[in-house]
Amino acid sequence: MVFSLLGGDNDTPGSPVSSSGYAIQVAIDIFEEVPDILISGINDGANAGLAADISGTVGAAMLASSGLLGPEIPAIAISTSTEHCLRPPVPENCVQNQMDIAAEWVANQLIPALIDGHGMPQPGILAR
Repeated sequence: MVFSLLGGDNDTPGSPVSSSGYAIQVAIDIFEEVPDILISGINDGANAGLAADISGTVGAAMLASSGLLGPEIPAIAISTSTEHCLRPPVPENCVQNQMDIAAEWVANQLIPALIDGHGMPQPGILAR
């Protein structure tokens, strides 16, 4: 089962943590299924170093894997660093292109590898 929460501009109402918690509870309480994995993100921002401690994207993955909502659900937080998009010359659609690259990795590599039982693929450097 694939369960996705998307709002108007692909934003979910509420924080990433509360939205993920809601999705997990709906899956368990209404659909009577425990999610196989929670994929949090994709957001604009590296969420590396100290920023990871306050990241909603990372927090959502940590909540899922903590077992606080019942089962411990494997989770991954996916973020992109688009800092280079702020320096001239700015490539056209820079931020969207970074998001598209990450989304393609999730759709074409991560999910198929998990479904096939091969475990987590190595992302390497995702760039075009």
